[in-house]
Amino acid sequence: MLKLDFSTVDVSGNIEIIQKSFFDYIKFSVKVFMLKYKSILNLDEQTIKFIQESEFVTSLLGTLLQKVEEAGKKLYLFIDEYDNFAKNS
Repeated sequence: MLKLDFSTVDVSGNIEIIQKSFFDYIKFSVKVFMLKYKSILNLDEQTIKFIQESEFVTSLLGTLLQKVEEAGKKLYLFIDEYDNFAKNS
């Protein structure tokens, strides 16, 4: 299960700051998840290097979904505080 808690996203700045905080949080969460489950997802060294160096949220999410499917697993996504942006902006 990949848990995303959007209460940690900084919503105090302008749209660019909020977007950067959001993307940084997603990147961090996906990287931690993939490295934690690297043996279950059968990640090779090239994929691990890509994960560690990737700066693009879409690439990380795409790689995550691909590796979960290839491993024959399911991914459950839990999103907490999804309304943080509306409540605090």
